[in-house]
Amino acid sequence: MSCLVAAHFSVGDATAGTFAAATVAVPGDPIDFTTPIEASNLFDRRDDKGTIEEVCFAYGRTDEDVRQALLLPGTQAASAYMRTIFTWAGRGTLGQCRELLLSKTNRNCDGQIYPAPGPGAELPLHFYSDCWSNHAQGRASDFLVGKGSGRQRIAHGTAMIEWLLAPDAAGNKAARARRLGVQEIIFFDRCWDTSKDSELGATTYLDLRECDVGHYDHVHLSFTVAGALGLTTGYGASAPPAVKPRK
Repeated sequence: MSCLVAAHFSVGDATAGTFAAATVAVPGDPIDFTTPIEASNLFDRRDDKGTIEEVCFAYGRTDEDVRQALLLPGTQAASAYMRTIFTWAGRGTLGQCRELLLSKTNRNCDGQIYPAPGPGAELPLHFYSDCWSNHAQGRASDFLVGKGSGRQRIAHGTAMIEWLLAPDAAGNKAARARRLGVQEIIFFDRCWDTSKDSELGATTYLDLRECDVGHYDHVHLSFTVAGALGLTTGYGASAPPAVKPRK
C-alpha cells in the first residue's frame, strides 16, 4: 500500500473551517505506463448546444444507453478502475442526458434530465438546449467523497486529484490524467483543465485555481473524446490516437 497525504486546508467563508492533514491508503498502481504519453494540453470542448438527438446520442450512444445513463466505454472503464483504487468513491452523476445544473450567464440551465422520471417517459429527440453538461454525452463522471467529516471528505477528494496529477517516473506531470484522457477536474470550489497552459503544471489540490463552483461532496471529471471512447494509452493503446470531436 502507498499513502497520499491531504495537506492542511483553510476554506472560504461559505464553508468556513480548517481541516488537519489526513491520510488515505491507496493500493499500488497496476498500470504500466511504458508507451508514449499523450500531450498535456489535449482538450475537447463540451458540445453544449444542440438537440437531444445531436448531443446525447453522440459517439454511438443508443436510446437505451441514454435511458440508463450509461457512460461512453472509456469513461466507464476509467470510473470502474478508479473505484477499485478509491473504494470509498460513491457513484454520482453518470451519463445522464441533462443540462448544466447552474450557470451564472445562462438562465436556461436548470439541470433538467431527459427523459423525465416516470414509467414510459419519452425522449423529446428534437428538444434543443444551449447548456448541455458533459454528462449528456457520457464524457463525465462524478465520484462521491463520502458523508463523513469535512476533514475526511477533503482527504478523499485530494487523494484522487493528486493521484491523477502525479508525475510518472519520466517526470511527465498529470501522467494518469493524460493516460486516461481526463481533461477537467472540479472539487471543493477548485478547478483544473487542460485548455489553460497556466494549469498544466499542477500536481496538488492546492495548485488548482479557485473557481466558485461548489462540488463539495464529489469530484467531477470530464474526459477528452479519445479518453471517453477508451482510445488513450491508459486503456491499452500502443500510442496516443488522433480523434476529432464531433462537429
